[in-house]
Amino acid sequence: MLYLQKGVFRSSSAGLPRRWMTANQATCFGIVFILLTAVSFYLGLTYAACRWVLLLVPPFLLLRMAMNALDGMLAREYGTGSVVGEMSTKGWT
Repeated sequence: MLYLQKGVFRSSSAGLPRRWMTANQATCFGIVFILLTAVSFYLGLTYAACRWVLLLVPPFLLLRMAMNALDGMLAREYGTGSVVGEMSTKGWT
Protein backbone atom coordinates (compact mmCIF):
# COMPACT_ATOMS: atom_id res chain seq x y z
CA MET A 1 0.00 0.00 0.00
CA LEU A 2 2.75 2.41 0.91
CA TYR A 3 4.70 1.54 -2.23
CA LEU A 4 1.76 2.80 -4.30
CA GLN A 5 2.43 6.29 -2.94
CA LYS A 6 5.92 6.36 -4.47
CA GLY A 7 4.84 8.52 -7.43
CA VAL A 8 3.20 11.07 -5.14
CA PHE A 9 6.31 11.17 -2.96
CA ARG A 10 8.58 11.53 -5.97
CA SER A 11 6.61 14.43 -7.46
CA SER A 12 6.23 16.25 -4.15
CA SER A 13 9.87 15.93 -3.16
CA ALA A 14 11.53 16.20 -6.57
CA GLY A 15 12.66 19.80 -6.22
CA LEU A 16 13.27 19.82 -2.50
CA PRO A 17 16.67 18.15 -2.08
CA ARG A 18 18.30 19.34 -5.29
CA ARG A 19 19.44 22.55 -3.70
CA TRP A 20 21.16 21.18 -0.64
CA MET A 21 21.33 17.38 -0.59
CA THR A 22 23.47 14.86 -2.41
CA ALA A 23 22.84 11.13 -2.71
CA ASN A 24 25.56 10.40 -0.15
CA GLN A 25 24.01 12.82 2.33
CA ALA A 26 20.65 11.10 1.91
CA THR A 27 22.37 7.78 2.63
CA CYS A 28 24.00 9.21 5.76
CA PHE A 29 20.67 10.59 6.98
CA GLY A 30 19.15 7.16 6.37
CA ILE A 31 21.84 5.56 8.53
CA VAL A 32 21.18 8.11 11.26
CA PHE A 33 17.47 7.24 11.20
CA ILE A 34 18.32 3.53 11.48
CA LEU A 35 20.45 4.26 14.55
CA LEU A 36 17.71 6.43 16.07
CA THR A 37 15.23 3.59 15.53
CA ALA A 38 17.54 1.13 17.29
CA VAL A 39 18.09 3.50 20.22
CA SER A 40 14.34 4.09 20.48
CA PHE A 41 13.69 0.35 20.62
CA TYR A 42 16.40 -0.15 23.22
CA LEU A 43 15.26 2.66 25.49
CA GLY A 44 11.57 1.92 25.12
CA LEU A 45 11.88 -1.78 25.80
CA THR A 46 14.53 -1.57 28.53
CA TYR A 47 13.28 1.25 30.74
CA ALA A 48 9.65 1.46 31.83
CA ALA A 49 9.85 5.24 32.23
CA CYS A 50 10.88 5.59 28.57
CA ARG A 51 8.05 3.60 26.97
CA TRP A 52 6.90 6.77 25.17
CA VAL A 53 10.08 6.62 23.06
CA LEU A 54 8.55 3.67 21.17
CA LEU A 55 6.17 6.19 19.57
CA LEU A 56 9.17 7.60 17.69
CA VAL A 57 9.87 4.32 15.88
CA PRO A 58 7.28 4.67 13.06
CA PRO A 59 8.32 8.24 12.10
CA PHE A 60 11.99 7.22 12.12
CA LEU A 61 11.23 4.26 9.85
CA LEU A 62 9.23 6.45 7.45
CA LEU A 63 12.02 9.02 7.33
CA ARG A 64 14.54 6.24 6.68
CA MET A 65 12.42 4.97 3.80
CA ALA A 66 12.14 8.50 2.42
CA MET A 67 15.92 8.94 2.56
CA ASN A 68 16.36 5.64 0.74
CA ALA A 69 14.04 6.79 -2.05
CA LEU A 70 15.75 10.20 -2.24
CA ASP A 71 19.13 8.52 -2.42
CA GLY A 72 18.12 6.57 -5.50
CA MET A 73 16.42 9.53 -7.16
CA LEU A 74 19.38 11.84 -6.59
CA ALA A 75 21.92 9.25 -7.74
CA ARG A 76 20.02 8.66 -10.98
CA GLU A 77 19.40 12.37 -11.58
CA TYR A 78 22.99 13.47 -11.13
CA GLY A 79 24.63 10.33 -12.48
CA THR A 80 26.44 9.66 -9.21
CA GLY A 81 25.37 6.04 -8.87
CA SER A 82 27.99 3.57 -7.79
CA VAL A 83 28.60 -0.10 -8.48
CA VAL A 84 27.61 -0.91 -4.90
CA GLY A 85 24.30 0.92 -5.32
CA GLU A 86 23.60 -0.86 -8.57
CA MET A 87 24.37 -4.24 -7.09
CA SER A 88 22.15 -3.69 -4.07
CA THR A 89 19.30 -2.56 -6.30
CA LYS A 90 19.63 -5.47 -8.70
CA GLY A 91 20.01 -7.96 -5.90
CA TRP A 92 16.61 -7.12 -4.40
CA THR A 93 14.54 -7.06 -7.59
